[in-house]
Amino acid sequence: MSIRLALTERGEQIKLRFIERLRVEVDADGQEQVTADPPTVSMLNGSEVAILDDGKYQVVETGEVLSPLEPKAR
Repeated sequence: MSIRLALTERGEQIKLRFIERLRVEVDADGQEQVTADPPTVSMLNGSEVAILDDGKYQVVETGEVLSPLEPKAR
């Protein structure tokens, strides 16, 4: 799980929770194959968030679009 910051349409910073899931499958030759599912994203209050094609996020219940906030370089 990781936490990332996003900016609401009203200019408020909020935290998004990303849960990444990895799957390990063993093929017929006994080799392990690790695959990653797309991350599940939610707000810390539990509201579901969708990842849009342009890298932004959208709160499913309200339709509000959130912009990712990248950490500032030092």
